[in-house]
Amino acid sequence: MFQRVTTVAFYDTLGPEATKYCVDQTQVTTIACTIDCVTKLAQLKKDEAGTGVDKMRTLDNIIVFGLDNE
Repeated sequence: MFQRVTTVAFYDTLGPEATKYCVDQTQVTTIACTIDCVTKLAQLKKDEAGTGVDKMRTLDNIIVFGLDNE
């Protein structure tokens, strides 16, 4: 089975501009992350949507893992 999947690492130390740059350059459509990153990614996407250059345009899916059922 062949799938066209490329893995890109995003680190906590990347700032917002570096994160947007990486998403733009790699054309990421899906990011899997922990719950603490969801708000940051959603805010970046929201902020970019109103600009003329939307570097987060390809990001359509955020997969959240590591949720506790407490």
